[in-house]
Amino acid sequence: MSWLHTLWEEQIINAMRKIKQKFSAWERYELYQTVFEFSDTFWLLAKENGSHCRSF
Repeated sequence: MSWLHTLWEEQIINAMRKIKQKFSAWERYELYQTVFEFSDTFWLLAKENGSHCRSF
């Protein structure tokens, strides 16, 4: 699952760069919170589902 984790981190970094370019500081703060909450939820679900996460 390490390749998936690396790919996911790259996607988050790219999303954060795009957010930084387009939004004010307060808007960025709110968007970053959403990104991190989604990321945490994704990994919790993947951990709970075990073998099912291989299908992503």
